[in-house]
Amino acid sequence: MDIAGVGPHLKIEGDVMLAAALGQVTQLLRWDFEEDLSGLVGDVVAHRIGGLARGARRGAQGMRRRSREALQRAAAAPEGPLATRAGLARFAADIERLTDRVDRLEGGLATRSRAIRR
Repeated sequence: MDIAGVGPHLKIEGDVMLAAALGQVTQLLRWDFEEDLSGLVGDVVAHRIGGLARGARRGAQGMRRRSREALQRAAAAPEGPLATRAGLARFAADIERLTDRVDRLEGGLATRSRAIRR
């Protein structure tokens, strides 16, 4: 975990060069959560949890990279984007017409059903 977010909460007074050097060091520090976790659950379990966390992070980074590449390929495809605004509007209109037809069909069936029961 990067602790660079601590910077705004630090107040260093005195030598400017020392303050700049400490600022650079705080940007490079990383929290070793496995070390802190090992005090609670033991070294082996902490290491395994750390491995799971690193694996999950690599998986998320891979998914993000693959998603970005897929979107770039889709955007650069010679046939254009997967759906245009006009195409989606036509699709919505088709669905609306189909819904109206189904409603009319169901209404007609209900009327015929009542007539047959009488």
